[in-house]
Amino acid sequence: MRQNRVFVYGTLMRGHRNYFMMEGAEFIGLGRTREAAFVMRQNPSKSSPGNFTPGVRDEGSAHIAGEIFLVSDDHLAALDEFEDVGVEYTRKSIILEDGTEAGIYLVIAEKPSCAPGDPEFVEHDVGQNTYHWRAA
Repeated sequence: MRQNRVFVYGTLMRGHRNYFMMEGAEFIGLGRTREAAFVMRQNPSKSSPGNFTPGVRDEGSAHIAGEIFLVSDDHLAALDEFEDVGVEYTRKSIILEDGTEAGIYLVIAEKPSCAPGDPEFVEHDVGQNTYHWRAA
């Protein structure tokens, strides 16, 4: 069975609430997008009320930091279902800073905004021009 590289940047990362979906995946390491072409925003979680989730769009001018995993075709199909590909997210192939290719889940659905006073978990390192999810 073929192995697929997946770049995750939010709740699927190690130690975050949806990491259980990565069970059986091989952690490759930390990574960052090669192109500074993204933006990360925080939204209220639809599947986990009271929590927040990051969403990345390829309509920005910054890098995204995250983690790289190796998953089987079946695992990738399960992730696609979990991320509601075609409705909430799309999976796109990108090049990472180390020159390798990986799939990334990009938001395509309109998402509600956070309320004033909600905690902010998206960090933007201006010096590195990189967004990072520090997690809820």
